[in-house]
Amino acid sequence: MSAELASNDTLLRHSGPWEESGIHRIADNGSPVAVKFLDPAVNVVVRTLSEARPDAIYCDRDQEEILMVFFVVPEHDEDVYERLIAAEEAMREALSSCEVEVRVRAHQGRAYHKAVPLGSTPVYVR
Repeated sequence: MSAELASNDTLLRHSGPWEESGIHRIADNGSPVAVKFLDPAVNVVVRTLSEARPDAIYCDRDQEEILMVFFVVPEHDEDVYERLIAAEEAMREALSSCEVEVRVRAHQGRAYHKAVPLGSTPVYVR
C-alpha cells in the first residue's frame, strides 16, 4: 500500500466495520480515499459505482443484512441517473448472490455525511 501513497499524503485511521486495515488515504485535497474493505461486496460496490463519478459512496447493512448503498451527488439530475444505471447493472451482475439497495442522495453543498443516514460508513470519497 505504501507504494500507492504519495510522499505528502497522510493516513487516517477509522474503526468502522468495513475496513480491513482501518487505513484510508488522504488525498492532497484533503479528501479521504478508501483503500480496501473487509466485506468483499463493498469492494465490488466501490469498484463499479465509482465509475459513475459520485462525490461519495456510503454503505451500511440493515437488520436483514441487506447492503444499503448511498450514492452521494451534488444534485438530483438526469445525468446522474444515466451514469448510475449502467454502473448499478455491472454491480448487480457481480453481486448476484447479495441483496443490495441503492439510494441516490443529493448533498446540495452540505458535507457528504449529512446526506446519508447516521452511522453509514464512507467507502469512497472523491
